[in-house]
Amino acid sequence: AAEAEKAPIAFKDDGVYLITGGLGGLGVLFAKEILDHTREARVMLTGRSALSADKQARLDGLSAQAGRLSYRQLDLGDLDQVQQLIAAIRDEYGQLNGI
Repeated sequence: AAEAEKAPIAFKDDGVYLITGGLGGLGVLFAKEILDHTREARVMLTGRSALSADKQARLDGLSAQAGRLSYRQLDLGDLDQVQQLIAAIRDEYGQLNGI
């Protein structure tokens, strides 16, 4: 049986990606996937809770290259917070390639 072909990875090497849901299982999985398959992409995780020492350690363990992964506290139910975050990402990185 022939091996199934893998679909091409759709992440840009220099892209900026926003992942909601904090440091839960799926958020961490997607962040790791993006970081593993790109050279310079940046990933921002968001969650409602503040970043505890335990969560900071988990975050640090995800990214071999400092500065490619960050966390921001955010309530997705607050439209002003969401708009401010998206504006801040665009100001800082010049783009937002995926949410």
